[in-house]
Amino acid sequence: MKIRYLILSLLLIAGNNVVFSWNLSSGTKGGIKGKVLDQEQKPVEGAKITITNLEYTTSQFIVKSNDNGEFIQIGLEPGYYQVVVEKEGFDPVMKQIRVHIKEIVEKEFILDKVKEVKMKKETPGEKEAKKAQKFYEEGNFKDAIESYQQALQKNPDNPEYHYNLGIVYIELGDVENAITALQKAIEIQPQNFLALKALGQIFVKEKKDYAKAVEYYSRASDISPDDPEVFFNLGVGHLNLQNFTQALEAFQKTIDCNESFSEAYYQLGLLHINQNNFEKAMEALEKFIELAPDDPKVPTADNMLEFLRKQKKNQI
Repeated sequence: MKIRYLILSLLLIAGNNVVFSWNLSSGTKGGIKGKVLDQEQKPVEGAKITITNLEYTTSQFIVKSNDNGEFIQIGLEPGYYQVVVEKEGFDPVMKQIRVHIKEIVEKEFILDKVKEVKMKKETPGEKEAKKAQKFYEEGNFKDAIESYQQALQKNPDNPEYHYNLGIVYIELGDVENAITALQKAIEIQPQNFLALKALGQIFVKEKKDYAKAVEYYSRASDISPDDPEVFFNLGVGHLNLQNFTQALEAFQKTIDCNESFSEAYYQLGLLHINQNNFEKAMEALEKFIELAPDDPKVPTADNMLEFLRKQKKNQI
């Protein structure tokens, strides 16, 4: 079971020392639709389904299956979710599901009756990892670290344990050990999207090593080419490295993934001004104000728009 954690979104832009963050409260969303059945393919009514965002601890939904064994949860932000299905008399089932923009993911869950389930032998380190998960959920991070280290002594090649250990270190503010654990996770499992994304965040926010941040976010974007947050943060990394063309491309891909990502429009506006493309700058800044009228940067955007309109008028 993967740890749920909060992705930090505080980003520093070089050149103007502006600090900003993006709130995932808006945008195009998706959903999960499922059917719960028993071993005889009969619907299981009243099963409890807990849907938890693997990146944001506050994003959790609980629904129940109807008399046909069906359930649906819409309004989910794109990302990875843990879905746990429970029903008295049955063994719980857990799946990790990825939700895309404008997509309802359909899954089937088969429950075994408790009396029919054979005793399963625990994998090495599983007992210690379960203890670590419990400590983490209780906010007892030091004991969680100790338990994950014990789990890794028994199963040193488990990328999930390394990843979870890294996330606990992040909670404690131990950046160096977090990097070591997360890098080990991707050494074992190069396609570990969440570990790559977490490393990118650390190198942007904590280390200010934007070249490394770009490296990890680029790899993450190859694995998940429709994650707007990855492309946005990739753009931030390029911006800090003054790779303006690559930054513009990344912010544009952010909007391609999520057309309501207001902060990307603001950054595009600034980049288009830098390239003397005033028409596109105006379009981007106007869209930013439309999407985020209460953003504290709106007065600045208004001032820039006023200047651009005067420039356009003078050119006529």
